[in-house]
Amino acid sequence: MSATITAGGVRLRPIAIPMEHGGWGFLLEPIVAALLLAWSGRGLGLAVAAVASFLLRQPLKVWWSDAAADRRLPRTGVAIAVAAAYFAIAATGLAVAFYASWKEAAPLIVAGPLVITLLWHDVRGRSRDLVPELLGPVALAAVGGSIVMLGGWSFASGCAVWALLSLRALPAVLYVRSRLRLGYGRPTSVALPIVAHVAAIAIALLLARWELAPVSVAPLYAVLLLRGAAGLSRFRRKASAKVVGYSEIGWGLLAVAWITVAFRLTQY
Repeated sequence: MSATITAGGVRLRPIAIPMEHGGWGFLLEPIVAALLLAWSGRGLGLAVAAVASFLLRQPLKVWWSDAAADRRLPRTGVAIAVAAAYFAIAATGLAVAFYASWKEAAPLIVAGPLVITLLWHDVRGRSRDLVPELLGPVALAAVGGSIVMLGGWSFASGCAVWALLSLRALPAVLYVRSRLRLGYGRPTSVALPIVAHVAAIAIALLLARWELAPVSVAPLYAVLLLRGAAGLSRFRRKASAKVVGYSEIGWGLLAVAWITVAFRLTQY
């Protein structure tokens, strides 16, 4: 028997917690990986701010939908209060992260236009479109870049971590979309996810050549390519959206562990 938390008779969960479960993986992967690579109190502050900002989107969407329809419901006031609480937590986390210097926020500033584009799609109820689904993980990966910089890494290294985390996320989005469409019997491109995985391998090798990442990271993307090729082949096993989603959580954990160990075993 599950308890339902309410405020003034209004259910809190639909207002306070985003419904998209896949987004949690793309949020937590860069945070966990970056904190394992370069732990710092300021980095933890940014991690808290990132989680609060991710949660903030949900009450803002509820408020916006009511405001756009020119209506004032009991949930509207609750959404405003929840949004204010998330905003306060995010602001506190940012203050902890950047009280001494803002130079480590460079990846976040560069990712700013991506966030604006995401919000534009959000308020129009188009967060499931391909563009926001691709831009979202890249924007979230920028948090990982800033966290390692807060832990003492250089700007170039921070950008490399951002790129490596994005190389995990972007092909994954394309793969999952194609895998689900195949499961529903809808037309889709099988080649596009495969090309994206191959490009990820090439970019990882390029980063290694530039001495911005260990070469031992590249095989991770080869493994993900094999996963993608098998999952999109005619020999794939039938799987529900939930099963595909949970499997991606497992692949995300593998990516975090692989990237962390690769950097730990190499001096960067």
